[in-house]
Amino acid sequence: MQLRTDRIRTLATHSRFRVGALLVQPDRLVVSLDGQDTELEPRMMEVLIALAEHAGEVVSAEQLLIEVWRGTFYGDNPVHKAIAYLRKVFGDDLKSPRYIETIRKRGYRLIAKVSYPDDYRRVAVQTSAWSNASPYVGLAAFDGEHAGVFFGRSRVTAELLAAIRQQIDNQRRFVLIVGASGCGKTSLLNAGALPLLLQDGGFDGLRALAIANCDLAGIEAGDALTHLAVSLKTWTLGGRPVFAPGPAADLASAIRQSPESITATIEEAFRRHPSRELADQPHAHLLLLIDHAEALVATRAHDPERDAAFSRALHHLCESPRVMVAMIVRGDFYLALVETYPEVAVRKLGEGHFDVLTPRSGEIAQIIRTPAALAGLTFEEDPQTTEHLDDVLRDAANEHPDALPLLQHTLQALYERRSDDGELRFDAYREIGGLEGALAHRAEEVFATLPDSAKRSLDSVFSQLIVMQQDSDSVSARRVVWSALDENARTLAETFVRARLFIAELSDGHAGFRVAHEALLRQWPRARDWTQDNRRLLQAKARMRRAAARWVEEGRIADQLLNPGRPLQESLEAASRLPDDLGPDEHAFLQASARLYRRKRWLRAAAIASLAVFATVSAVFGLLASQARDEAEHRREEALQLSDFMLVDLAEKLRPLGNLKLLDGISAKALAQLERRPKAQTRTEDLINRSRALRTVGEVMMEQAKLKEAKSAFTRADEAARSAVARAPGSADAIAEQGIAAYWLGYYHYRQSQLDEARKHWAIYLQTSETLVRLDPGKADWQIELSYALNNLGAVTRDQGRIDEALAYFKRSAKLKASVLSARPHDDALRYDLVDTLSWISSGDGSEGRLSEAASGYAEQIGMLRTLVANKSDALVWERRLATSLLSSGQLAASRGRLEEAHAQTAESIALLSALTAREPDNQVWARDLVLAHIEAGEIAHMRGDSGNHLSHALIAEKLIQDIKTSADASLALQRLDANTGLLIAQARPDAIDADAKRNRALAGLERIAKDPDGSIPDRCVLAKALISRGKHRWDIGSKIEARSDWEHVIGLLGTMAKTSKDPNVIAPWASAHLLLGDRDRVETEIAWLTKIGYRDPDFMRIVSLSNAQPKTSQSK
Repeated sequence: MQLRTDRIRTLATHSRFRVGALLVQPDRLVVSLDGQDTELEPRMMEVLIALAEHAGEVVSAEQLLIEVWRGTFYGDNPVHKAIAYLRKVFGDDLKSPRYIETIRKRGYRLIAKVSYPDDYRRVAVQTSAWSNASPYVGLAAFDGEHAGVFFGRSRVTAELLAAIRQQIDNQRRFVLIVGASGCGKTSLLNAGALPLLLQDGGFDGLRALAIANCDLAGIEAGDALTHLAVSLKTWTLGGRPVFAPGPAADLASAIRQSPESITATIEEAFRRHPSRELADQPHAHLLLLIDHAEALVATRAHDPERDAAFSRALHHLCESPRVMVAMIVRGDFYLALVETYPEVAVRKLGEGHFDVLTPRSGEIAQIIRTPAALAGLTFEEDPQTTEHLDDVLRDAANEHPDALPLLQHTLQALYERRSDDGELRFDAYREIGGLEGALAHRAEEVFATLPDSAKRSLDSVFSQLIVMQQDSDSVSARRVVWSALDENARTLAETFVRARLFIAELSDGHAGFRVAHEALLRQWPRARDWTQDNRRLLQAKARMRRAAARWVEEGRIADQLLNPGRPLQESLEAASRLPDDLGPDEHAFLQASARLYRRKRWLRAAAIASLAVFATVSAVFGLLASQARDEAEHRREEALQLSDFMLVDLAEKLRPLGNLKLLDGISAKALAQLERRPKAQTRTEDLINRSRALRTVGEVMMEQAKLKEAKSAFTRADEAARSAVARAPGSADAIAEQGIAAYWLGYYHYRQSQLDEARKHWAIYLQTSETLVRLDPGKADWQIELSYALNNLGAVTRDQGRIDEALAYFKRSAKLKASVLSARPHDDALRYDLVDTLSWISSGDGSEGRLSEAASGYAEQIGMLRTLVANKSDALVWERRLATSLLSSGQLAASRGRLEEAHAQTAESIALLSALTAREPDNQVWARDLVLAHIEAGEIAHMRGDSGNHLSHALIAEKLIQDIKTSADASLALQRLDANTGLLIAQARPDAIDADAKRNRALAGLERIAKDPDGSIPDRCVLAKALISRGKHRWDIGSKIEARSDWEHVIGLLGTMAKTSKDPNVIAPWASAHLLLGDRDRVETEIAWLTKIGYRDPDFMRIVSLSNAQPKTSQSK
């Protein structure tokens, strides 16, 4: 074994590197400086290695705890002591560091230069050796037993644990783990996070008392709630089950009927717990792991009641103070999941959306090398190319989307072919086809050993194993029970199980198997080709199975059978060519559908004859109804009902269409009818309808920019509603109308940036909504009204700069909407309202500097809006929201330096708004939206250096502004747009004779808008950016005193806010002004923070770059 020992010793010398002038020798546990050696303890060396391998990056204390201490420590956090010790060894200064910098509340960063040799290899300094056969898991996920060889994921494990802790603290108690198939989501939880949560004391107090594992991969057409109940029954606390013994079906039934009982049962279990120490452990919890959540939307028949029941159960689990839920879903099913289960979208707010990305190159190297080192394995060096096999594996994995499963399978195959002295060799790597070919090679190798009869059963096995989504190309796998296979198919499946390509398991008492990893379906040509050839039939079969399940659950009624034509024909073809795994219910469904088709053909002739009779009868009834209406119009009660219909039902149907003329017409007619009635005969109902009519008139006036008329109508509506409440204080309809009238008055003031006035009226709206909920807590309409009131207060609070308070309002609003939506999953109007609230939350995230979270939120909302618009093409208001969401997302993308993304989204927004304004030319709000879109497009063109489009968009915006002005729009919004358009034109034509005049007029307009100290913070930020731009222009033409005056004005304008704000729109112009004035030292912290959050606005980056390149006082002289 001498050769192997020599090779390991040689590789150990490759672990040495330099940090500044220090030579670090991990193999000797020594650091050297000027010939002086200092020995380090193993863990101190591991900390230094971890910091060096992430040089320039912030490494959290939690990541170091996991990577060095494997999460196990006693007493105080040892990371701080380790950092202090290393600083002492280096002679480093905490306040003026040369080596290790402390980043407050985030971690530590090695700032000295790190130099590695070309053949650097990390050495495992103090981790225990691995003696349990292979250190690799093949296609299986890592589990707790393999936690000792789970490496390369300490950073993301620490981030996941931090997210779980944060979600417990903010009382959401839910985290959604999202990632592509093969990115290691399940392994991350099972081998990374769970062992730390389950150890004594947990991870720094974050502790799982028990884990319920709900794997939905095998639910097929079953009830997810039953699978959930099976999992929950595994929870124990203090040796006693949390839920009473008995069949899981009984628990599922109890949860379905009374989901709130979950919380009470869990609380009782904790009350019975013998240990009173849990009261002092706020982060000790029962953990529910829901894996393969894509099965909720990929493999089941759509059933709103069943979806709502599961959503309610999830809601009440997360409401329990001692429960934490972690849900894992494939990224390609994410949007379908949050659309079907709005509770998920709400619960994951905060830190609850956790994206798992493919590991970085250095992390992949750890995944390959560290387990090998612990198991005493080495990698061959190619004598011809001098490449090491571990480097070849790392580089191949870096370029492949299925990196982790393919890498683990390849490493396992290499382990099985290792040399006698434990070397993983190139000849074995080439034999199995390299990284990409290894899995396909193994599957084909196993397939070749089968008898011909078993080979012919491959179609049968694939048809049961592979699942496709109804309307996409996404492929997933499901569990197959052994009893569904014939003898030949069973031979094939058992052979693949023995080869570890399939996994046999017992679930709910039924023996079956599944693929070890879905990568097999993507990488094995036979599976890939079969899927492609059978895609249409698989999708038809999936649709038929869903329809059959609905038919059974609805009592086998004829209304649920397949329609004649293509749906029936494709289903019959799929059943004929892919008959495996179809149950009795599916066969009965197809037979009943075929019988219905035959019966319909026989009845068609009779139906045609009957149609003439029915038409005659309908005409008679229509005439009688018309006569009845003519008579009813003379009667007062009928008139009231007609007013109700026009002002409530019809108006609500017209609002999404954006048809102002129709809205104006029905409100005017209803108001005329109401005002003809003698005042002495006016009843409470008449006052309510009078308020409805007046506020609808005001709504139309607002959209047409007739502000004086709008305010008058809203004020009169408010007076009528208050009179109705005074007459009938207990009338819910009167109270509701008072609240809605207050909303519209608040909206008028909000649009004029009169925020205090808006807040006053919206506080009344909140008060009336809360009163309604107290009167009838179970009425969903009142809960929705309360959510609207919270949304409005969040909006005005956000514009006043109180972001945390605003987010609290928004999150309460979203929670209420999601709760109602879980019971009304087909209410698209409510789903649209939820999107609106989520967009405010994303806006709040952006204002708090959480730019990536804001971008993810906007992407999610845009996806939901696209679905809504596709389902209701005439809902112009929804289409307008899609356009403005694209615009907001584009603005955010530009601030992150993603100019091509910003350009594409803004262009799509302009296309949508152009079409909308063509259809509804009287809608001045939409016309102003189009102006704003062109302004943003012009600014993005300027950032991209596209001078032609910069000027083109500026001129279009100017033309649109002139068109709007002819309609007598005097709104503050138009004044704001007019000023910004003037700035854009001056920027696009800097040498024009009137450029300075235009710029100065525009700035004077922005000054007027922003002068109110209680006004809108966004207005002040817009003014600040404009002053920065004018100052730069003045500096360039030699007017340096005036330039400095502009920049000093910015500091005065934003100074108070900048001290406490986290809004990049405040911080960036404030920091820019200091930089331009030569005062960089004053804003170093702010620049570092903007860099950390990903703020990359090109104009700001140019100012920073200029400041770096010039002496500090270059613009202060």
